[in-house]
Amino acid sequence: MTWPWPDGVAVAIPTVPQRAAPLEATLAQWRQFGVDPVVYQQHPSWPLGHASHRRTCDLLLQGVLDHHPDATHVLLAEDDVDLHPDLPDVLPMAMSCDVAALMVNGTRFYPQWVKDLLARGERLPRAVVPIEDQAAWWGTQAVLLTRRVVEQVLAWKSDGAGWDIHLRNWTLHTGTKIHTLIPNPVQHRGVPSLASKRGGGLGRSATYNWPVEGGDR
Repeated sequence: MTWPWPDGVAVAIPTVPQRAAPLEATLAQWRQFGVDPVVYQQHPSWPLGHASHRRTCDLLLQGVLDHHPDATHVLLAEDDVDLHPDLPDVLPMAMSCDVAALMVNGTRFYPQWVKDLLARGERLPRAVVPIEDQAAWWGTQAVLLTRRVVEQVLAWKSDGAGWDIHLRNWTLHTGTKIHTLIPNPVQHRGVPSLASKRGGGLGRSATYNWPVEGGDR
């Protein structure tokens, strides 16, 4: 079954010229939901790295606010992610959160009960939970933000390198909790990073496509 895309959610994707092929594969998945993301390409003269990524995201998100006045939320996503078919159905569960990461890396950010179920190989309930160890969170593979949060984060000054660290610093400064959807409806394909020296493939969800309670998967 194809679920309708939630009203008011604009999708924004920053990219660079070197990522044309991964971007096109990702856009094809968004279009299956009837979504036409706003794509902003980093200026080719800017160096690759976290500082340019943050600058690109700032311009992208401000453009979404300016040109999509009816958007209540912005889903900031990377250009190399896979989307679960259930994403449009489960996304409304997270729309009451200020910040919801639709993919978190590994298991460290899950509460203990989720880690226990994963260790036992048991099905997961669909849930929205605050992440653990928020001070160490990173990754903007897919982050749902309310319009108010986007406005405030863009106006806030920090020396965070990369937009994910800038966002994390803002949440810690304001006491805003980052939540995540269980199981994650977005997966990172692990295309080698052009911004990070960590390389590609490290940022992967441990719960994407995990069997859910009362479901076929």
